[in-house]
Amino acid sequence: MPCTHVVLCKFPHLSSETFQTVLAGFNNLLHTSRKPDGSPYIISGKAGHENSPSSSAWTTDHGYTHGFIVEFSSKEDRDYYLLEDPLHAEFAVEFVRLVPEAGEGKGNVLVFDFEGV
Repeated sequence: MPCTHVVLCKFPHLSSETFQTVLAGFNNLLHTSRKPDGSPYIISGKAGHENSPSSSAWTTDHGYTHGFIVEFSSKEDRDYYLLEDPLHAEFAVEFVRLVPEAGEGKGNVLVFDFEGV
């Protein structure tokens, strides 16, 4: 069953230039990550800045400014991405270097994964 990995971030002061650097690293990760046997395992991915026009008492962005979505064929592929892929580990270190708020543990990053259609 497909598995989707969603990461929402609260980075209100992130410059456009820094976000473009993060996006370049994210795109590289999406297109070069491979399993140990050399096969690709990421189905798709996307990232962007929050831009929803809907805002009411029951729908709000809760301060999240940026989002990343990565889709996998299975939970096992998602687990490889998060726990074993050296390219993802390098990206995460660089991400926190560029955006220190990401590593502060103050609720600036929300991760939500799910299986489904």
